[in-house]
Amino acid sequence: MKKQAHQNHATKTTYLQIYRRNENGIKFFIILAILLFIVGLVGLGSRFLIEESTVLDLPIWNSILSMAIGTSNFFLLTKSLRDKKYYISWNEKEINFLLPKQKAPENIRITDIKSISINNKEIKMTLKNNLQKSINLNFIFLPNRNLVKNYFEILKQEKEHENYLINEQSEK
Repeated sequence: MKKQAHQNHATKTTYLQIYRRNENGIKFFIILAILLFIVGLVGLGSRFLIEESTVLDLPIWNSILSMAIGTSNFFLLTKSLRDKKYYISWNEKEINFLLPKQKAPENIRITDIKSISINNKEIKMTLKNNLQKSINLNFIFLPNRNLVKNYFEILKQEKEHENYLINEQSEK
């Protein structure tokens, strides 16, 4: 029954974005962060250019704080937009993924996989050339994490069955 579920699942490509983000909401808050920075900059400039101020004036520190919050929010939100590039996908022929801390996407043909081991934090694949590839499950949120683990559990069973058949034929 599980093998049939995998075959039905494998007839199409499954694509999961690692981090789900509301891009329009993020863009809105980026604009607010820029406006907050500009308000702080204008307030700071007006205090120094128009009025005589000292460094201890409260409006100066309000303006500096406004600029700091605007700047930090801008960088955090733009990083969040860049995180949409991370994904994991698979079909009947290959597994593709790009996870945080990886420089380039990984592309693994299913026929190249020799064995799979799965624990709560990681999926390790040993390829036929004895190279190890791993997927850190901590980057994937729970609903998608369970989907990924289920897929690899089924693939693991198929690989174990395939290895069993190969060993049985080699003994004959």
